[in-house]
Amino acid sequence: MLALAAAARRSDHPPTRRTLLATAGAGLVVVGVAPFQFFHGDPTRWSVVQTVLGNAFCLWGLGLLVVMVVLGRVRTTASTPRDGQAAGSDRTVVAGG
Repeated sequence: MLALAAAARRSDHPPTRRTLLATAGAGLVVVGVAPFQFFHGDPTRWSVVQTVLGNAFCLWGLGLLVVMVVLGRVRTTASTPRDGQAAGSDRTVVAGG
């Protein structure tokens, strides 16, 4: 979660910054509350709500993976060449050197 906060601080893109901070905040809530500790008894007999809350760590981790994939695609899309330019076309190539 510290890495998410550090990445948000370094980001120049406000939607990315907000997304990373929200993900870190949700992680802090999940770890701080640790909802599984409030449910007693056999986990195989939990209700649907108890099961979802009890698996909050796993669900947050899955959400983190989804956020990272989506942000990676946004970054990749933003850095691809546009208007028919080839990648690296702004570099000067020196022959024989």
